Amino acid sequence: MPTQITQAEVQQAARSWMDAAAQRDVEALDRVLAAEFSMVTNRGTLIDKAQWMESMLHRVGPDFTPPEFLDVHVWVAADVALMTSRTMLRATFDGKDWSGDVALTDVWVRRDGRWQIVRRHASNLVAGAS
Repeated sequence: MPTQITQAEVQQAARSWMDAAAQRDVEALDRVLAAEFSMVTNRGTLIDKAQWMESMLHRVGPDFTPPEFLDVHVWVAADVALMTSRTMLRATFDGKDWSGDVALTDVWVRRDGRWQIVRRHASNLVAGAS
């Protein structure tokens, strides 16, 4: 059974990832994103680590601020963690507003004593949908 400390470590890794993204800290991003990282964006596009880095560093507007993770749930099994959350995304992408309420599912793996993200799936939430 995972400890609250382990769950908190995963949540801290997620916050650190988004802080590094907001600061455009390439070294920190390279450490937290696993080589095999991939993501399904909230627009339905499958991207890899290189594409995510390119987007964050050159296509996301300077107005990006680290999102607050809400309704966070973390499940840990040995060195793998699944984190689900909701966030209010506030950002522009290629000059267009991409803001919205987004559901996230993240898969993290602990390697060499640190957590790395290997997979993210983002889905736009629709207000009033059931």
